[in-house]
Amino acid sequence: MKHTSGKNSNSAHPLRVWRAVRSGQRTGQKGAYRALKSGVLAALIGALAALPLTLAQAQIYPVPESGVFTAAGVLVAPANGDTIELQGATATMDVTITLPTAGTGTLNFANTFGAASTVVINPTFHFSNATANPVTLNFTGDAITFNGSGTAFTGTGGFLSSAGAVTLNVLGSGLTLSNHRATTSGGAIYSTGAVTITGSSTTPGALNINNNYAGATATANGGSGIFTSSGSITIGGKFSSITVDGNSALSQGGAFHQGGTGGSLSITADVTGGEIAFTNNTNGVSGTTGLSGGAIYSDGVTTINAKADKLTFFNNTTLSQNGGGIGSVGAISLLGTYGDILFDKNTAAGGGGALMSAASVTIGNSANAAALTTGTLTFSNNKANGSG
Repeated sequence: MKHTSGKNSNSAHPLRVWRAVRSGQRTGQKGAYRALKSGVLAALIGALAALPLTLAQAQIYPVPESGVFTAAGVLVAPANGDTIELQGATATMDVTITLPTAGTGTLNFANTFGAASTVVINPTFHFSNATANPVTLNFTGDAITFNGSGTAFTGTGGFLSSAGAVTLNVLGSGLTLSNHRATTSGGAIYSTGAVTITGSSTTPGALNINNNYAGATATANGGSGIFTSSGSITIGGKFSSITVDGNSALSQGGAFHQGGTGGSLSITADVTGGEIAFTNNTNGVSGTTGLSGGAIYSDGVTTINAKADKLTFFNNTTLSQNGGGIGSVGAISLLGTYGDILFDKNTAAGGGGALMSAASVTIGNSANAAALTTGTLTFSNNKANGSG
């Protein structure tokens, strides 16, 4: 008799049935999981799509001809990378603008008018940075002038006051800071850090810092054009001309005051075809002492290592102490390449009608012996009541 084991492929053996049930459960579980996952993702995508876009995007604020900043929608605290677009010959700034400090801390000014544009800053207003973070202002397009109202801003920096380093990039046809006044230091620009002004390498324009005033009393009220309390002043890049004229400060540095022995004052700009001129600047109060630098004062070293057709210091005056043109605690070095160098009619109540340094004065060096390619080096009609 043939033995049979009872195995039958068509029979519903209990073990086979159990396996089939478990397989079905797994398949169902996977399907349910997939369905749940798909539904959750779809719901999440839908919820995200319904949210407003919160990513920061740079804004452009157009200011029309004769426009007023607030009426044009310019914010009192623009964001990093925002642009104020000047669309006319004149505009009025009627609010203090807090400069952005997040990211690169940059605010842009674009003159799209097709000709020079002037922004008049009303009394009591200026650009401000109360943080130690650095700030950068970029100027593009046609020439831009920021003109003060003639009324002194109460405090520091009639145009700009910053507790951090300041960089101005003149990337268009030129920048003029004129007629700014402050009751303390920095008639135009005040910074506790460094101030750097850089011209464009492709479209060099003119830099003008003219007719600014700093001080109500002859105490720490210097640098009517630029004042730094503990950082360097640097002017570099390319410009068509640099003019610093008619500035006045009751303390040290009629135009520029570089404070802090760890800093320096340096002009390294390429002004080929143009002139670097410091003219008609004044500092100090007659009868007082210790207030030097009719045009420039530096607690550190002062270096002019530039290129220009002409370097001129004319009719600068210190009413109080030393250095009618330049007064410097550190060494003064005049290097670079010029057609002519002229120091004429500068006056000091103390010593150094043209130049005064507590360290040394050098014109040229072993690597650049003459500092002149053509023309003349002229010191004429400079006067000092003391030595030099």
